[in-house]
Amino acid sequence: GLDDIIVGPICDPEAVAAMMAAGVGARIEIGIGNRVAMPRIGISKDPLRLEGVVRVLGDGEYTISGPTYTGMRCFMGRAAVLDTGRARVLVTELPHEPWDLAVFTSVGLDPCACRYLILKSRMYCRPVFEPIARAVVECASRGVTSSDYELFRFEKLARPIYPLQDDILWRPEAVRL
Repeated sequence: GLDDIIVGPICDPEAVAAMMAAGVGARIEIGIGNRVAMPRIGISKDPLRLEGVVRVLGDGEYTISGPTYTGMRCFMGRAAVLDTGRARVLVTELPHEPWDLAVFTSVGLDPCACRYLILKSRMYCRPVFEPIARAVVECASRGVTSSDYELFRFEKLARPIYPLQDDILWRPEAVRL
C-alpha cells in the first residue's frame, strides 16, 4: 500500500539498455535486478518484473555536494528512471552507493519530496540521508555483503573465532597487538 516511493540505485546494465532503446515516454514491462547468481551462498533469483514509463535517461554523472566526499565527481554508468505509478526506480549500469542526494537529483528525482526512499546501501548513505529521514528501517538482504554470517561457509579460518561461533565470548583483554 505504499506510494510516492523513490528506489535505487539498482545496478542492471541490461535493464538500462532496454530503457535506453525504448526511449523517454515509452511504456515498458521489464525485469530489474537479481541478474547475478550467487551459488556459493545458495542464491539465484529472477529479476523483479515491473511495468511503467521510462521517465528519464541520463549519463549517470554527478558531483558530490557533501557532507562526505565533497567535490568528488562520480559516474554511475548510464542511468534510467522507470515510473511504475507508485514508485520511481533508478537503475544504473554500474554498481553505485548513494553517497549524495545528487545520485537522485542528477536524474530529476528529489528524495526530500517523496514519502518513502528505499536505498540499496549498507552504510555510506547515512551522513546524507538520515538527516532528511523521519525514520530509518534497516532491512537485511541475502547477498555477498550480508551481515548474516550464517549465509557463508567459512572453511579456512582458525577456530575459535568471534562472532562466527555463538559459543565464543569475545574479551578485549585477550587481543594481542
